[in-house]
Amino acid sequence: MNTIDVKEDNFRYTVEFGQSKSGSYHVWIVKSVKIRADCTDELNDATLIVMNDIEPIIKQLNSPEMV
Repeated sequence: MNTIDVKEDNFRYTVEFGQSKSGSYHVWIVKSVKIRADCTDELNDATLIVMNDIEPIIKQLNSPEMV
């Protein structure tokens, strides 16, 4: 399992990924996304930001130093 922890100005989040192989396909599995913020308004905004951040996180996991 791979875990990425990120601290932003108003919130912090952790994304846990797993990797699997299904037939000839390699699959990234987002196991959990944990977002921590001080209030629900920040939490709602943070959710949108985190969802946009997932693609670059997967690209980072595919980098040679992480494999």
